[in-house]
Amino acid sequence: PNPMGSASGLFFCEEKKALILLPGVPREMELMFIQSVLPLVSARWPLAGHRHSVQLHFCLLFEGLIDPLLRELSLRHPSVEIGIYPALGTLTVVLTAPSQEELERVQEALLNQFGAYHYTA
Repeated sequence: PNPMGSASGLFFCEEKKALILLPGVPREMELMFIQSVLPLVSARWPLAGHRHSVQLHFCLLFEGLIDPLLRELSLRHPSVEIGIYPALGTLTVVLTAPSQEELERVQEALLNQFGAYHYTA
């Protein structure tokens, strides 16, 4: 339903996939999203629990240099999600873990080996 206009939204769901279509008028879309979409998504796919996350920024460090360590850490800490995002002259590594302790262990291992390239954004 669209309480502000005449264009309704659509929700299609099959197994663990969903397609949500909303009108393009920002005020209508935002209200529909808050009132209908968020509660629907939260009810169907509740979050498992709180996750801890940190972004580590490095300069002058290439993906090929840090990748072997990231692969090793991923094997040693399978519950930690590791994302690597290269840009011109910089590299950002995002760590997400179910516990702060495990997050800190992986972060410490990265900084022990590549701390000279680390900077705070």
